[in-house]
Amino acid sequence: MKIKTKIRLGLIFLLAIIITLAVTGSYYINKLADISSTTLRNNYETLEYTKNMIQAMDSADEATALSFFEQNMVKQENNITEPGEAQATQKARWLFEDYKMGKRTKQQIRNFEKPYC
Repeated sequence: MKIKTKIRLGLIFLLAIIITLAVTGSYYINKLADISSTTLRNNYETLEYTKNMIQAMDSADEATALSFFEQNMVKQENNITEPGEAQATQKARWLFEDYKMGKRTKQQIRNFEKPYC
């Protein structure tokens, strides 16, 4: 085999390796982008529900506020995506149930926000 043929075969081999690495890298980058997109969307939904619950607690109309808070709490309970989110949501649920039964004030519930902001 001539040296020219050996060089060509070596270059073809290197090209095949480069193409394989490019395809593999592209696949994993796209997979990571999809995962990141899902995580961001889920976190956005959590922030939206939390904002709505805070606005409900600031509302003057008690009956509407409780209903709006409850709707967003249920949505949040069905949107647990991150570690520790379930515990924070459960604590918010307990505080809200205490508030509905008259055991807590709005200020006590608002104090719940501070450690998690």
